[in-house]
Amino acid sequence: SSWLLLKASRVKFSFDQHKLRIPILGNIMHKTLIARFSRTLAILISGGVGLATSLTISAEVVDNLYFKATLDKIKARVLSGFPLSSEMERQNIFQKMFVKMVEVGEKTGRIGQMLEYNADYSEEELDVAITNFTSLLEPMLIILIGSLVLVVVIALYLPIFQIATIKR
Repeated sequence: SSWLLLKASRVKFSFDQHKLRIPILGNIMHKTLIARFSRTLAILISGGVGLATSLTISAEVVDNLYFKATLDKIKARVLSGFPLSSEMERQNIFQKMFVKMVEVGEKTGRIGQMLEYNADYSEEELDVAITNFTSLLEPMLIILIGSLVLVVVIALYLPIFQIATIKR
């Protein structure tokens, strides 16, 4: 049974990794994970919780195993003495601007404030991505519904036209 659990977690890890590569939805999922992580980390750091504990708790908030494993790698390297910003850049799941703002926060001693700015920006970016997705989805749904109505109309009228041709 432990083998099945291990296999299931490997499958979920792989699935979570590939979910983030889906063209439009993957981008939205990635932005959601970044926004959730950065908001949680900002609240914890600003509240005076230590960086190691904050990273642990923030990683638990994320429900994607691939993303969580990456955050665990970052935490392990930070505990070894490396700066948070360089490890975020090294793992390559955060945008360059996000990393630079964390770096500025580390250098100025205002990492909590910079993480809050990052969280605000990430949430705004997520809102824009969702708005763009829904505006792209609307015409596609109209075409789909129109196609379904066309099929129903053809299915209703085709027998009537066939009867009319048979009577002649």
